[in-house]
Amino acid sequence: MKHFRSWILLGLTTPALLALARPADEILFAPASGLRLEKTFEVSVVSAIDDMEVVVNGNPMPAPPMEVETTQANTITVTDSYVKAEDSRVLVLERTYNELGGDVALSMEHPMQGPVEQEMASISDLEGTTVIFHWNAEEEVYEAEFSEDNADEDEELLEGLDQDMDFVAFLPDGPVSVDDSWSFPASAISSVLAPGGYLSMLPEEVSAEMESSAGLDFSRQLGDLEGDCTATYTGSKKTDEGVMAFISLTIEASSTRDITEFMAEAVRNSAEQLKAANMEQEIQSADASFEFDLTGELIWNVDGGHFESIELAGSTDIVIDLAMAMTVMGKSMDMENAIYSSGEITASASAVVLSAE
Repeated sequence: MKHFRSWILLGLTTPALLALARPADEILFAPASGLRLEKTFEVSVVSAIDDMEVVVNGNPMPAPPMEVETTQANTITVTDSYVKAEDSRVLVLERTYNELGGDVALSMEHPMQGPVEQEMASISDLEGTTVIFHWNAEEEVYEAEFSEDNADEDEELLEGLDQDMDFVAFLPDGPVSVDDSWSFPASAISSVLAPGGYLSMLPEEVSAEMESSAGLDFSRQLGDLEGDCTATYTGSKKTDEGVMAFISLTIEASSTRDITEFMAEAVRNSAEQLKAANMEQEIQSADASFEFDLTGELIWNVDGGHFESIELAGSTDIVIDLAMAMTVMGKSMDMENAIYSSGEITASASAVVLSAE
């Protein structure tokens, strides 16, 4: 009987002992000084308006029976040189913006204008420039300045830039074993949807329809993100480039932001088109709300201490609430407009080692 009890006790305790004995792996952001990476980011959003609510001078009005679908694709390529790094902290980063471009296609069926098909390309004055990010330990922030070769560039281009294009926020706080999971802040997804922060990617040509209906600049429209975001370590694999760690990602997040100034700028950019249509607009308030349901995978180069690739895909629901004063054909009115859209998002990034010391 004693032996029987011993076998029962052993059977109960063995799984716990095995769990404790599982090897733990460290997945750290630790680029060496002198490392140079070429990083490519691609973000694509296909969305369509599902419903609209219109209130004119306090009275609900039937929404115009129009269909709007937009497709936006951005491509960003940078070369990051980790000039100085210590203890998982990059102290000096030199970033060259190799390619900053985007395309938006608008397909609209308008009750008054009929079918409208437009395409618009975005460019940035940052393209071709080099920016140096210095870590200010006292303020715990990165400070950006143009390199000597680009000293004459407009310093306003530096506003809104984000040094982090490394996806560090997705990583665990300590060693992990296979199937371990952890939570990460919802704000981490902004590094995938709006890599590098506000990159001044502006349309070459602007039309009222394009500015009011198309173009998702996540860097300016995303507010404080909240939600349930989980990462799970699924294992590692040895490759010619080193040991790769695989992390699956599950994201349910939402965000609301006041975009009044953003929309007011769009109206200002469309002033000539509005004037030609004998119209005036003044944005009084605007809010953008997003919901994201995304899954994906992060592959981390354990030996190099940097990301290898990341992919996210899923759906988004978008609500734009607008309040504006309008003048149409000399007649003034106050309008409130709620636009409900849904869409599909795909986002990816990859890193290629150019040189390492």
